[in-house]
Amino acid sequence: VSAKEKCPSLVIVPPDYGLYVSASRAFIEKLKQYTDQVIQYRIDEAWAVFEGFEELYGKGQMVSFAHRLREEIKEELGFTVNIGISTNFLLSKMAGDFSKPDKVHTLFMEEIEEKLWPLSVSELFFVGKATTKKLHLLGIGTIGELAMADEQMIQAHLKLPGKILQGYARGGDLQPYMFTHEANKGYGNSLTAPVDIMTRDYARHLLLSLCETVGARLRADH
Repeated sequence: VSAKEKCPSLVIVPPDYGLYVSASRAFIEKLKQYTDQVIQYRIDEAWAVFEGFEELYGKGQMVSFAHRLREEIKEELGFTVNIGISTNFLLSKMAGDFSKPDKVHTLFMEEIEEKLWPLSVSELFFVGKATTKKLHLLGIGTIGELAMADEQMIQAHLKLPGKILQGYARGGDLQPYMFTHEANKGYGNSLTAPVDIMTRDYARHLLLSLCETVGARLRADH
């Protein structure tokens, strides 16, 4: 509505969700050609774990392999992807969100001070508007400032979520609950939150993850 108010002549094209679903399936199947460890996070996003495949794809050659994979996806599937490379889920997720489109980025532990810390704290995974506002009130504007902040001060104001987010800022990996799923006796998804869910922003993050992953499972099984 606001877009139409600003641009009355705007032409709005309805989304083709069927196309998104078919493209998502093709994307996941493409990744599974190279590794049996594919974890879908969103309809258009997944982690592909290559631990143990170093000899197959070339030890120390994952960047060149990622470029080849990126080109194959573009040529065979008709769309572009960003690929983030690291040694854990959190850092590869953050790397994949760097400048787009159609690029490959690395974010290893030795690179976080240069590549991750200068970014706004709002860009850190799981930091929403409410948490950003709290951190700004504490004088924290960048991911690096969160990483270097006094731990007791962060926990005093943000409790356990603050400790988790500070760990992310320092390059720590995602919490195990991000990857837990119910047994497939039906179609559902659940998790045990690491802390009480006290804010709408945090609840929405968890609900979004649950809905998208269960939706992906339904679509995968037609």
